[in-house]
Amino acid sequence: MNPADKLLQETVKNKLDDMYKELRKTNHRYHRPGIHASGIIETDGTFCIREKVLKTLFSYNSSQYLPTRVIRRMKTGDYIHLKWQDMFEEIGAGITCEKQFMSNKWLLSGSPDAIIELMNKNWVIEIKSKKKESYETMTKLPIGVERQIQIYMYMTGISRGIVIFEAIDSKSSFRPYIVRSNYDLISKYVDRLYKISVLIVY
Repeated sequence: MNPADKLLQETVKNKLDDMYKELRKTNHRYHRPGIHASGIIETDGTFCIREKVLKTLFSYNSSQYLPTRVIRRMKTGDYIHLKWQDMFEEIGAGITCEKQFMSNKWLLSGSPDAIIELMNKNWVIEIKSKKKESYETMTKLPIGVERQIQIYMYMTGISRGIVIFEAIDSKSSFRPYIVRSNYDLISKYVDRLYKISVLIVY
């Protein structure tokens, strides 16, 4: 590649990257009221009760803190989500898709990817994507993902869940993981919610 074309390529790359930076300013998808489910299940080393209290009391756009590479990766995952959600809706199995649930008791918010009817039962659905290499070596459901769907099941009162993992660079490979309600896995996080609620009220 000659120097002029190389410079042009780099300029175009920077301009395209700027578009994602603009997306961070305008995309309201990341505006989350209250305490989001993904924030309450953070590891002990990451979780900060002061931060959660402040974010609950003051509105903010979380996307402004995300690097553009993360925004791009999330958009790729969005397309996989939409494929499944569209299918659920088109065949009449989808009860809700991306519905925001809000618990007034805990100020907890969350949006399961879908709630569907399957085999005459209601199921909470989470859709995840992984690179093919990581997907093929995965032998069990990651604990963080299980905690997330357990929180959604707790919020919705639905005792059954399915996590659908799909390989990003594969046309047809996906794997469903069945999850049954297990309060012991999330009791620690419900206790966090109680502590945050007490600090907000008082």
